[in-house]
Amino acid sequence: MNGIHRFALSAVLSLLIGISPAKGAQEASAIPEDFAFLFQIRRLVREAPEVVLQRLGPETLHNQRYAGELHLFAARAALRLEERSLAMTHFRAAARRSPEIAAYALEEMAQALADGGIPTAAIPLYQEISEAYRQVPIHLPAQRAAARLYHDVGRPGIAIVSLDRLLETPLRVEALLDKSAWLDEIGNREAAVAILLALREELPPQIDEIERRLAHFAEAGALPPEPADARRKRAGRLRRIGRFDLAWAALEPLLPGDADLDREIHFEAGYTLFRMRDYRRALQEFQAYEAAGGEKGKALFWIAFTLSRLGDFQASRSHYEMLISLLPATSYAEEARFKLGLVAEELGERERAIEAYEAVVRRASRFASDARWRLAWIAFSNGAFAEALEHLDASLGGKIQEEEAERALYWKGRALAALDRPEEAQAAYRRLLSEAPDSYYSALARLRLGEGDDLALLQRLFPERARHGEISSGALREVFAVDRGEEEPHFPLHRQTLEAAYAAFHAFEGALETFRYEGMEEIRRAAHLLLIGRPSDARLELRGVESRNPHDERFLRWLAPLYLHTEGYHRLVRLAENDLAPRLTPPAAGNRPLWRLAYPPAYAGVLRSVCEGQPELDPWMLTALMRTESHFDPQARSPAGALGIAQIMPETGRRLARALGLAPFSPDMLFDPEVSILLAAHYLRRLLHILGSPLPAIAAYNAGEAKVAEWLSQWGDLPMDAFLESMRYAETRNYVRTVTRDWLRYRHLYGAKMP
Repeated sequence: MNGIHRFALSAVLSLLIGISPAKGAQEASAIPEDFAFLFQIRRLVREAPEVVLQRLGPETLHNQRYAGELHLFAARAALRLEERSLAMTHFRAAARRSPEIAAYALEEMAQALADGGIPTAAIPLYQEISEAYRQVPIHLPAQRAAARLYHDVGRPGIAIVSLDRLLETPLRVEALLDKSAWLDEIGNREAAVAILLALREELPPQIDEIERRLAHFAEAGALPPEPADARRKRAGRLRRIGRFDLAWAALEPLLPGDADLDREIHFEAGYTLFRMRDYRRALQEFQAYEAAGGEKGKALFWIAFTLSRLGDFQASRSHYEMLISLLPATSYAEEARFKLGLVAEELGERERAIEAYEAVVRRASRFASDARWRLAWIAFSNGAFAEALEHLDASLGGKIQEEEAERALYWKGRALAALDRPEEAQAAYRRLLSEAPDSYYSALARLRLGEGDDLALLQRLFPERARHGEISSGALREVFAVDRGEEEPHFPLHRQTLEAAYAAFHAFEGALETFRYEGMEEIRRAAHLLLIGRPSDARLELRGVESRNPHDERFLRWLAPLYLHTEGYHRLVRLAENDLAPRLTPPAAGNRPLWRLAYPPAYAGVLRSVCEGQPELDPWMLTALMRTESHFDPQARSPAGALGIAQIMPETGRRLARALGLAPFSPDMLFDPEVSILLAAHYLRRLLHILGSPLPAIAAYNAGEAKVAEWLSQWGDLPMDAFLESMRYAETRNYVRTVTRDWLRYRHLYGAKMP
C-alpha cells in the first residue's frame, strides 16, 4: 500500500471516528501481525482450505489473540474438505475461546450438521442457542431453525409448538408462513389458508411469497371466493405501497363483473395499469369507465392524459377540449387547460401553446406558476430573452416553491447574460448562491461565474455549444446487442482489503473506548462478527443498540461509523433524514459530519474496483445514482418491478449479465449489491458510449436510451443546461437534477477521488 493510499485511509479514519490524521496514519501503517494473519486465513478458507488446516495447528492456535475466530475459520475449511468431525471440534473450540461469537459458531455448527443429514444432532444446538443466548439476535432464527428441523424429522406437533413461541417476536411472519405450510401438509388446509389470508391483510415484506402460496391454493380450488368490494379495498392498499402489479392481479378477475361495481373497478384498473406504464390497456379501462357512466370529468381527463402518453396528441387535445367545454368549473378542467399547452408544444404549435398558458395565468389557478414557467421557457428557447425575463420576474414576485424559485433565478441570469447585461446576470447568480448554495441550479450558477472546486467537472458536464452525442440510425442501437468482446473491460468482483478490514475493526475498538450508551456487549459482538465475515449479523447487533438509546445528534454521530463499516448505508441515510433533517443546512465545514451521515460513501471498495481503468465512470456518479434510485437499500423493489440497490429490471439484468458473462442469471441476483453495482456500471458505460455525455446517460438510465436519443435528435444542439430543461418527462428532469446535485455533494464532502 503506497503512502497516498495510507493517507487516504487515515483521513477516512480521522473523519469517521474522531482521531487525528497523524494518529490515523500511524494506526493504518501499523496493522498488527495477528490481525493480518487472521485476515489472510479468512481469505484462504475459500481459496485454499487445506492450507488453512496446515497453518492452524494446536501450537499456532494456543496463544493467538483471535483464537476463537481462527478456530471458526478452521471449521469452515474442514467443511470444505468434507472433514466433518474435525469441523465439529473446531466449532466447539471457537464457541469456547471467543464468547462474542459463541452463538454464531454454534449456529454454523448446527447448520453443518443439518446439511450433513444429521438433523437430530443439530436440534439440540439450535435449542442451546435459543435458550442460552437470548441476548443475541440470532437466538430467534435458531429457534425457528430448530422448529423446522423438528418438522423435517417427522415431529410436526413439536415443530408447530416451537413456532408458536415466535408469534410475539420479530419473526412472527416467517413463523406463520412455516406454520401455514405445515398445516397444509398434515391436511388442515383450511387453517393454512386462513393464516395466509390474515397475513395478506397486513401487507408484510413477504407479500410476494404470500400471494404465490395463495395462487397455488386457488389453482387447487381451496381458496374461498373474495368479495369484489374486499378485492377493491385490497387493491387500494397495494397501490398505496406502490405494488401496482399486485393491485392489478387483485382487480383483473373483476373485469367484467357486476354492472353496479364496474364503473369504479374500470377506473381503478385503468389507474393501476397507468402507473405500471401499460398505457394501452389503461386507455381501454378508462374508456370502459366512461362508457359505463363514470364521472365525466375524471374519465375525459384520464383518457386525454393516457392518449398523450401514447403519443396521440391530437386525440388527447380533443378530449381535453371536450372536458373544458362540458365541465369548465371543475378541477379537472383547470388542469386540462394547462395540459393543452403541453400538447400544443408536443405538436410544435408555439402560438397555440402560448395562448393556452396565458389563459391559465389569467385565471390564477393552481397551475399558474407552471404556466408562467412554460411561457418563460418558450420565450427563452426562441431567443426572446426580454420576454423570458418578464415572465421570470413575474414568477419570482409570486408564490412559488423553493425549487421553482431556484430555476427562475438561474434562467433569469441566463436571460440577462443573453441581453448583454452581465452585472445583473452575476447579481442573479449571486442571489441564487446566497439563497440555495447547494442546489442543482446553484452549481450551474457557479459554472456561469467561473467559481467553485468542481468547475472543471461542471465544464465537462455542461458544454456550451456542442452536439451531445452524434445520434443517427447507426449510433442508436440496442445497448445489449453486442456480447462482451475483446474491447469490453472485465469487471472483477470486489475483494475486501486488509486495510479496509482493519479500519472497520479499529472503528469498533475506538467506539468502545468512547462508549457512553446502552449496549456495550452488542458492540463487542458486532466487532467480532465483522472479523468472521458476518456484516449482516453485525448490523442486527447495531439495531439493538440503536433501539436502546435516544436518537440525538451525539449518539448518531457516534453510531454512524459503525453502520458504515457494516455496510448499513440504507439505515444511515434513513436515520439522517428522519432524525437530523432539521439540522441539514447547506454543507459547510461546521456541519460536514452530519452531511456525511446522510451521504455515506456506500460500497466504496466495490465502486473503486468497478471504475478502475474506466475514466469515464466516476464512482461518485454511480454512488449518487444509487442513492437516488434506492437510498442504498439492497432489497428495494419499484412499482415497475425494478430490483436492488441500482433498480435494474430483471430482463435488463439478464441481458447485462449475459454481456458480462455472469451466468446463470436469476432476478434474485439483483438483490446482491455487488452484482447490482457491476451491472449498473456496465449499463452506464454502454449509455455513455452511445449518448456521448454523462448527463444524457443518467437521463437514459431513468427514461431509456431510445427516448433520450430521440430528445437529442430534437434538441441536441442546445447547451446542456437547456437540453435538460427541454426533456419532456418531468420525472426524468428531476431525476437528472437530483443525481447531479448528489454527485457534486459527494465530491464536496469527500473530495474528487473516492477514498
